[in-house]
Amino acid sequence: CRLARILRAGRSNPVCDFAADFAAGTMLAGRLAGVPTRIALYRSSSVKYRRTGARRLVAGVLHQAVLRHATAVLGNSRANLASAFAHGECDDRFAVVYNGVDVGRFVAADDATGRMVRESLGIPHAAPVIGLALGRADAR
Repeated sequence: CRLARILRAGRSNPVCDFAADFAAGTMLAGRLAGVPTRIALYRSSSVKYRRTGARRLVAGVLHQAVLRHATAVLGNSRANLASAFAHGECDDRFAVVYNGVDVGRFVAADDATGRMVRESLGIPHAAPVIGLALGRADAR
């Protein structure tokens, strides 16, 4: 398998695929290449394709391959993993990594600091700023 050769040549670790059951090929290639950490990530609790008999069969094969070859299976919620895996399929390889941001860890800059940072970066005063990292809020 070409991907396995690429992974072996690059001495890759870890390998991570964000394609849920479709990560099966990457997990297999990683195993063949001797990659010790192979992570499959599940990010959605809904199926995005029409389920026909053939598609269910292929999805089942891919699902089993992920279970066989992944060393870690991550989801972005418990509900997500519960919708993708039967209770008996989950083991110590499964974990949830939430997508949320704890906004309480961040503080808004006061007006003087905001003006200073805008000037130092050449951002006009009236221009919208979507995000700006000044440092850790808990370090102050």
